[in-house]
Amino acid sequence: VNAPASNGTLVPKGKFGIDIEPCTNTFLSTSNSLNASSLKWIFDGALVGTGTNLQILNPSIGAHLLALVASNGTCYDTFYQHIQIQEPPTAGFNFEVSTCSNTVLFVSSSKNATNFIWNFGDVGNPVASYSSQAAHSFSAAGTYQVTLIALNLHGCSDTITLPVTVNQGNNPNI
Repeated sequence: VNAPASNGTLVPKGKFGIDIEPCTNTFLSTSNSLNASSLKWIFDGALVGTGTNLQILNPSIGAHLLALVASNGTCYDTFYQHIQIQEPPTAGFNFEVSTCSNTVLFVSSSKNATNFIWNFGDVGNPVASYSSQAAHSFSAAGTYQVTLIALNLHGCSDTITLPVTVNQGNNPNI
């Protein structure tokens, strides 16, 4: 319930909703303030917009403070919301080629990733593992384009493709 000010006007009540697109960290804020004729958006202490909606593209990674100042010309109310911008995943991997077989050990060096999709680039078994480590036996010697897709909990992804050369295995103990 909004009580009237001493001059009989209703006191403004600032509030807003926020929708963050997790893969780009772009966010859209929409005011649903009451009794306000003027709206000012403040992001990390700086005035960044006026009006009902505010969109911020690619803010820096980390914690931020978004404020909305709702005014009716006489009185004002400020609504605050903390926003945490997450770092997107960055794909990377290392590998070790066996000298005794056509098997290669792959280890993800990805950052901010929780799920992994490997494509080993050979016809027989293109996607063989969903974990951060994988061992894959290639059917023949050659150079293969190995791709890793690293994903975070929101489904945001980054992809890297590296050439991996496999020589014919030679096991002297056989």
